[in-house]
Amino acid sequence: MNIFQKIKDHFSPKQDVYFEGFKKTDERFGQGLFKLLRKKPNLDADFYQELNQVLIESDVGVDASKQILKRLEKDVNRLNIKTSSEAIEQMVEILLEYLMEYPVILEDRLNIILMVGVNGSGKTTSSAKLAALYKAQGKKVMLVAADTFRAAAVKQLQTWAERIDVPCFTGKENSDPASVVVDACKKASQEAYDVLIIDTAGRLQTKVNLMQELEKIHRVIEKIIGYPAQHSFLVLDASTGQNALSQADAFLLSSKINAIICTKMDGTAKGGVIIALAMNQKLPVAFVGLGEKVDDLSVFDKELYLSSITQGYRNDE
Repeated sequence: MNIFQKIKDHFSPKQDVYFEGFKKTDERFGQGLFKLLRKKPNLDADFYQELNQVLIESDVGVDASKQILKRLEKDVNRLNIKTSSEAIEQMVEILLEYLMEYPVILEDRLNIILMVGVNGSGKTTSSAKLAALYKAQGKKVMLVAADTFRAAAVKQLQTWAERIDVPCFTGKENSDPASVVVDACKKASQEAYDVLIIDTAGRLQTKVNLMQELEKIHRVIEKIIGYPAQHSFLVLDASTGQNALSQADAFLLSSKINAIICTKMDGTAKGGVIIALAMNQKLPVAFVGLGEKVDDLSVFDKELYLSSITQGYRNDE
């Protein structure tokens, strides 16, 4: 069974959501591969150059594209691959190997999820959608509005909380975010909550004091509940493309990041940035935002992702 049959046969109830959400990326990547195959059925130097162009246009990025092509050329020689179609299949095998999932395992105690990222990344919306997801699983969930210096951010989370019928813990305007987190942790512990999702301030990676605030939040969580926050998710807007890599680098330097939530996938052709993040930053992806509805935050499935962004190639075979 070749790789395309394998990923095609990978069943998921989220398949239609994925296919629609990654449609624009598929138009760039999947259809780009199809055009390349028709133009260059035989392997030669031009094939690799044009494959590189397809990768870059899909926002895989220069560095990751170089790594992929270097590995592919080695595999082509090692496996005695003769045709472009076989080379493309092998490239998808390579991508499957590099991509990383992050299965979120909830413990039988208070689970704390820290949401970090820059303003406009979809962090607050993703916090609410994640709360809705766990509520649907029967978990007792509370949201925490820790962006105390932006009244609009607190209001946005409160509005979402009302919509999904989940409590939202807030502090006084301009109060210390760490103190809000302390009080929220105490309340969640006393009232036997399963999941506490903390929406932090929208930090620009250049704001050192805000990064220090994030470190303080990590410290107070461990002090109050006796163990570190189990999950820290960096929320990145996929439409920012390669800028997402610099954001990831900055946050990795100053904060513990377990995985990424990539948002706004449905509105961009830059879905290849997931590949770049896996190869350059070695970061797994926990969830992807594939639409505006509450249930459009989906667990990242690497086989389904590859199936979605190669539809244009497979459908025209």
